[in-house]
Amino acid sequence: MKQQLSNLVGKINEKIDRLKNLRILVIGDIILDRWLKGVVDRISPEAPVPVLRVEKEWNDLGGAANVAKILSYYSNNVSLLGFIGKDQFSTRIKNLLKRYGIKDLSFSYDKTIVKTRLIAHNNQQIARVDREKENLIIPEKILEENLAKIKDRFDSIFIIDYNKGLLTKNSLNLILNYLKSKNIFLSIKPSNFKAFSSFLKNQKIDLLSLNKKEFEQISKEINLSKELQENMVDFIKTYNVINLVVTLGKDGLCIMSNDNFIKVDGIEVEVFDVTGAGDNVISVFGLFYSTGLSILECGILSNIAGSICVSKPGTIAVKPSDLINYFSKMQKTNGKVVNYSITKIKKGEKQNEMV
Repeated sequence: MKQQLSNLVGKINEKIDRLKNLRILVIGDIILDRWLKGVVDRISPEAPVPVLRVEKEWNDLGGAANVAKILSYYSNNVSLLGFIGKDQFSTRIKNLLKRYGIKDLSFSYDKTIVKTRLIAHNNQQIARVDREKENLIIPEKILEENLAKIKDRFDSIFIIDYNKGLLTKNSLNLILNYLKSKNIFLSIKPSNFKAFSSFLKNQKIDLLSLNKKEFEQISKEINLSKELQENMVDFIKTYNVINLVVTLGKDGLCIMSNDNFIKVDGIEVEVFDVTGAGDNVISVFGLFYSTGLSILECGILSNIAGSICVSKPGTIAVKPSDLINYFSKMQKTNGKVVNYSITKIKKGEKQNEMV
């Protein structure tokens, strides 16, 4: 086991060096995440609600911008395309993009989407305030104009959907045209599956990542009524998806790839905040798979990234050093990294292993 662990650590270090020059474009819904943290020590006299006495507040990138932030710790060439408003919050987003070294391809439309979390001293979230317009749809002409402005070449594109109005069926057709004849590694995290259905059939998708609840809802929509593994097999047959990842929260994640169904067990950690866990999973998986790491190795790494993320409060970016430190700790303590199983779908053979 030590030899296997050492080999994987060596591979990770090699890939991290290669990732620095990877040219990445993130397209999706840009969100500003805000936190107001303080002390609750009384109930309001105006209504039976707690009074939060704010002691600390901060902003960070959310939604597709959070994915861009995570990727910026691995690559020196990350660009972000999406919409923001013309307001004080858009200025904060632009300043954060500069801080993380992300190329700003954003355009102005309506208001900036803001999610504000109210946090008590024990890291308990007592409320969330969302600032956004429901049923907003960005005119595809605006996206078309901004896609046309892009002159850079990219090795990898991440499409990150939070169903906030940017990624519709029509706008995805524009992206489909943009991708034609381009040999680009494509990772997708969809929220509004109906908008993506045709796109997933007409464009080769290297990686599609969903959580269990999202996949179960999609399964109902497309009349898949079997168990998770069988539904993932049928999904891959229906859509032009090479690798399907379904995250299972504390139970880890599943991967359907070619004829292999891989289940990577969860890692036991104390959960502080699940915000951004899925963003870290798709970022780490997509990054390392695009450099040639195996599906299993990418599953193990992204599973570790997700567990590190939820063990800390806030919108956390799991950095390369976090992954290396995790493996270093396992080596020192002779601890196991993770359990996994592989099912060969065609042969029906199941191989249980531990790394």
